[in-house]
Amino acid sequence: MKPIRLSTHAEQQLYHRGVVKDEVFAAIRTLQWELANKEVKT
Repeated sequence: MKPIRLSTHAEQQLYHRGVVKDEVFAAIRTLQWELANKEVKT
């Protein structure tokens, strides 16, 4: 499995969102992924 790296901005936002790195990493590793809609706004 590839290592998970957060950008500096993402790490700074953890506090403001009330989460810790381990929670983010656990979510990335365990939650089911789905494709985002590519809706183009004009």
